[in-house]
Amino acid sequence: EHEFNLINRENYLKEIHDNLYNNDQNQIKWIVLHGIGGLGKTTLTKQFLTYLIENRLCDDKTALIWIDSKNVTSIEQIFVDHIAKCLNVKRDDDKMSNKDFITNIIIKKMIEKKISCILIFDNLQSSFDDIRYLIQDLDPKKFKILITTRPKINFKPAEKKQYKLIEPKMFDNKQANEYLIKNLDRDLDESIKQEKLNEFLQLYFQNPKNQNKILPLMLRLVVGLFNEDNLTNLNDKIKRDEISNKAYEEIATELLIEDINPEENDLDFKFLTIISILDGSSIQLDFLVKLLEDEEEEDNVKECIRIFERKCLIDAKNENDSIFIIIHEVIQQTILNKFKENQKSNKIIQNVINKIQENLSEINKKSDREGIKKEEKSLAKHYLTICDRIISKQHKIENFRFIIEVADFIENAFYDFKQKLKRLESIKDKVEDKKLKSTIFNKIGLTYYKSLGEYDKALEYLQKSLEINEKIYQDNKDHPDIATSYNNIGSIYNSLGEYNKALEYYQKSLEIREKIYQDNKDHPD
Repeated sequence: EHEFNLINRENYLKEIHDNLYNNDQNQIKWIVLHGIGGLGKTTLTKQFLTYLIENRLCDDKTALIWIDSKNVTSIEQIFVDHIAKCLNVKRDDDKMSNKDFITNIIIKKMIEKKISCILIFDNLQSSFDDIRYLIQDLDPKKFKILITTRPKINFKPAEKKQYKLIEPKMFDNKQANEYLIKNLDRDLDESIKQEKLNEFLQLYFQNPKNQNKILPLMLRLVVGLFNEDNLTNLNDKIKRDEISNKAYEEIATELLIEDINPEENDLDFKFLTIISILDGSSIQLDFLVKLLEDEEEEDNVKECIRIFERKCLIDAKNENDSIFIIIHEVIQQTILNKFKENQKSNKIIQNVINKIQENLSEINKKSDREGIKKEEKSLAKHYLTICDRIISKQHKIENFRFIIEVADFIENAFYDFKQKLKRLESIKDKVEDKKLKSTIFNKIGLTYYKSLGEYDKALEYLQKSLEINEKIYQDNKDHPDIATSYNNIGSIYNSLGEYNKALEYYQKSLEIREKIYQDNKDHPD
């Protein structure tokens, strides 16, 4: 595989190594790589792992666990599932907490098998509290933990000596030149490369706003422009000062996709549109082909991949006989912005949403949660990305239904009730359709009741659902939705031990159902 060479990172590799492996006092528990997007934190982490393998610092007694923490459901659960799989252990007691499972089962098995673990939390965007209680007591001799993050982590004062914060810097003029020369086409004459690059570097660094620093991501895009013989156009835009209101990375991306005509480059356009709304850390080719029109052949999609790899807009990797596409979030957002007013683009996105929603609806109807396939679970990060990137900004009723399906899927596939609540509560005040709003309140209430045991909150939302239903069906008080609301509220009072109130609501529910099914007394309701 071609990997972009990140030069001038040797000092960071050494710093990571020394703090994890030459830490005699075992005071340092966590290495944290912090900085803005496009700095190459993930690439640096991959380089560090390559360094460990090449220097035989990890072998068949090392469990390597990489968790892409962006747009996952439960980091905690994924961590536990991964490490259990690595060690081939199962949780016999379903009631055992994740913390106890790690302490009582996992750690003992690691000691028994003489296994160590390198644990990566890449792109940690949620609170450190989500993983703190799981990793704070892990032995640094057994667990080497590396975290990459954009938001700065607020460590507790007592943790000051337990972590090492590393903040990679952007490249200066000299480093940028070295990077470009190293990553450009090796067949080109060095003098020709230098001549073409000098103008860009001079124009870029003469701008005081750039403060003699440039993102590795921007340099990567410059390589793409160079490959497409399009670097002159970027230089012209800089000369004409057309970049003041946009980041250089956006302008470079726009230049790399300016030849994509929605009317002429049908597959290229659909390919770009779809990968821009998915989780860019890992898009499986098989999944992408399904989202494209049925007649598209895989070979044609592979040709798209080759085109956009040459433009340095994406990376592609082979893993277990499958192809995965990687695209940076900045590039995705630029593509979305470029085509956001395009009707064809919007239609493609809506078709993708409809396909996924239809599939999720079928999955959510299954009564057997264990029957949800691993491949289906692996797509959850894409569904969450679509929710955050597209759906939440477009207040259409069909999009709200999509979020509801995603929320139910997250509960059914991962038992992640907090994530479900997060999704439902994000739309409850935006929905105008009364029936849909009632459905959302009902689902929130039942989640607080059945999954979290928070009866007061459950009652609050179920009462809101009932109030809406009573207004909707004011001319038909014997509607089954009202009966369902009465029944659910009765269940809350029953759990609270308020049996008279519970009986009152159960009786109301029963009376409505007896009227509805008066010709069918054997109905299960």
